[in-house]
Amino acid sequence: ISVHRGSVKNFEYTLKDEVGDAINITGATITMTVKEKLRDPDASALFSRAGTIVTATTGRFDVKLLVADTDTRNPGKYYYDITVSISSTEIYTVAHGIFEILSAINL
Repeated sequence: ISVHRGSVKNFEYTLKDEVGDAINITGATITMTVKEKLRDPDASALFSRAGTIVTATTGRFDVKLLVADTDTRNPGKYYYDITVSISSTEIYTVAHGIFEILSAINL
């Protein structure tokens, strides 16, 4: 995924099982973590952002990045993941990969 430095961006997801049925996320903890290096511990993350449950019974949630999450970061490629923790034994990685911060466009 990519975002312009210092921009607000909203990501929407629906958690589903292997056959496509929605997973109830009532009481779940949702976290997006962005790191400089893939193996960095979570405590060393560039930033992390809590997600918001939109509709628990249908597995819908979103994660909203704020200006402060990227406005002082150097443009470049980083690593991210989004996890949904329903319990200590039921944790889903919903998305992961490259998180690119693009230069801000100033006119």
